[in-house]
Amino acid sequence: SGVPDWIVVNAGGHGFYRVRYAPELLSRLTANIQTQLSPIERFNLINDTWANAQAGLTPMTAYLDLLSLFQDESDHNVWAAILGSYHYLYRLRSPAQRPALQRQVRTLLTPITQQLGWSPQEGEDALIGQLRGELLGALGTIGDDAATQERAHDLNSQYKTDRNSVDRNLVPALVSILAHTGDAAVYAD
Repeated sequence: SGVPDWIVVNAGGHGFYRVRYAPELLSRLTANIQTQLSPIERFNLINDTWANAQAGLTPMTAYLDLLSLFQDESDHNVWAAILGSYHYLYRLRSPAQRPALQRQVRTLLTPITQQLGWSPQEGEDALIGQLRGELLGALGTIGDDAATQERAHDLNSQYKTDRNSVDRNLVPALVSILAHTGDAAVYAD
């Protein structure tokens, strides 16, 4: 009877408490995060680590390192937790401090947004459509991704002539990207 390499505290996410893993245990736990942890466990890991980072119990760099492990994430709720923390961190930083965060956001979000594309696939789950809009919106704003911003401007022009030409889940993303890029003339239309 050997000692396990790692253990999930609050397995299944049934408990109402915060968990803070020691760095070594967290490292072993997250080695194969998508296969070792269920979506609710991944959500709780993000949520708990973010709460601990805000409280100063976990270094913010450790939290940001944790986020970099989620490139293959597909769960809408997990992404909501990640994006919520990114938005918060973006607002806290001065313009001079934002480029490093923007680079991390681009690194994390570019692969999944390329995979999801800008248009729904036939038979796609409704949550995937919502996720696409949220991820593209974040990539074009807090990620400050030029290609995403350019595509958003193009789709906005298309949307103004034909409202059915753009997936409704993308409209909030287009609005936020246009507002972020500060093009008052386009935004006013």
